[in-house]
Amino acid sequence: TCGKSFRSRIRTCTNPEPKNNGRLCIGTEREEELCPEIICSDQSLRLSSWTDWDTCSNICGGGIQKRRRTCLINEDKCSECLEETRLCNELPCP
Repeated sequence: TCGKSFRSRIRTCTNPEPKNNGRLCIGTEREEELCPEIICSDQSLRLSSWTDWDTCSNICGGGIQKRRRTCLINEDKCSECLEETRLCNELPCP
């Protein structure tokens, strides 16, 4: 719960035919950023434990799972990552 950590977000695009002057999907599917570093001290005790991972958003073809934690004290000063995301069920659908 202290030290360096990352958070990420994922988007999917099926590249449908653009309509109404729309554009094709471009760019990366995954984005990561470094969270503010948490100094290892008694301050790290202000965060709850991570929840269990949510159920995957898809049963096949790629989905995402999330887990969360909360600030236990001084919520307005909490800058740590409070949500993590990971890929799941990445095998293609039959």
